[in-house]
Amino acid sequence: MDIEYEYSGHCELPLPWNRTLSKLKSDVEKKTGFEYNFVLLNFYESGQANIGAHKDDEPSLDQSVDIATLSFGTCRDMIFSKKECKSVRLALEAGSLLLMHDQKEWTHAIPLSLV
Repeated sequence: MDIEYEYSGHCELPLPWNRTLSKLKSDVEKKTGFEYNFVLLNFYESGQANIGAHKDDEPSLDQSVDIATLSFGTCRDMIFSKKECKSVRLALEAGSLLLMHDQKEWTHAIPLSLV
């Protein structure tokens, strides 16, 4: 089945799973208990690369499946915000696995690195 991922007016078509991504997918599925049908890879070339606050609330996403975030490389912070709640800053260390749920309620961002 071909899945198109739409965000901010852009549409991305999937590439086939390679061996490395298939292994990571299997490992994450064993840890989380969820089955995943696609992966997004974000590469932050330096601490000057960032992503603004957003929600992963696209209609094509199954909101009953947590979003798994796997981090590699340099530690980066992620900031979570929700109306009427204090923002939370979490350091994503290399090799860490983070599960995000309630994506219609929470925004998240990766700010500029201070280092």
